[in-house]
Amino acid sequence: PGRRRGGGTADVYCLCFSQKARQYSQQTKVITKTLEPVWEEVLFLAHFPPDEPVVFHIMDELDEELLGQGTLLPSQYYGGFEGQIDLSRPGLRGRPAEPAGHLEIQMKVLYTSS
Repeated sequence: PGRRRGGGTADVYCLCFSQKARQYSQQTKVITKTLEPVWEEVLFLAHFPPDEPVVFHIMDELDEELLGQGTLLPSQYYGGFEGQIDLSRPGLRGRPAEPAGHLEIQMKVLYTSS
């Protein structure tokens, strides 16, 4: 996820959620004292709206600083996705967003009959 604005390391986690409905969310475990976390976790977004973008926020647990954010559109993850998502973070005081590294993910979409 790049570097912190103040420098140093962070206690980092990733939050995954629906762009419109945050109740469909999951969070990874926290990786401490790093800016290059590797989670290797499986997260399930049950009942996730199939037409919603998936948003990823890389956060610092200590001060809840947003270190990076990225989005996968339904057209990108329909049928599955494996690759990198570019991360950015909002610029300060009206400045444009700045690059913040990338997130490598593998995503599978599972459908169940009701």
